[in-house]
Amino acid sequence: MRKQTHDIKLRAITLSVDRARFDVDRARRQYDAVEPENRLVARTLERSLETTLTAQRQTERDLLAAKARRPVRLSDKEDTVRREEGPFSFWGLQRNGDPGRLPRHNLDVLRQPKTLKL
Repeated sequence: MRKQTHDIKLRAITLSVDRARFDVDRARRQYDAVEPENRLVARTLERSLETTLTAQRQTERDLLAAKARRPVRLSDKEDTVRREEGPFSFWGLQRNGDPGRLPRHNLDVLRQPKTLKL
């Protein structure tokens, strides 16, 4: 499921990169087609070209970042262990036989503030 969601997001970003490239090509053609004597129009088209180039670079960076965040496929055993542990592993809790009851040690752990290590 996570891989499918990631693939959908990756496809959407790829389409936005394609669109940004198209916009850059269009802006470049417009800039190249303007008469040199018409400086005001050329300046406006140059600003437009710079804006589209910046947008293209940003979408390409987004695509690279999305490719780097590709989810890792867990083996069936790792997936089962992760589901069984659930939030217990994060909080350092021990699981006992009764899922509705926590051992006394766990209650003490929960009362202590959790600090994140950066």
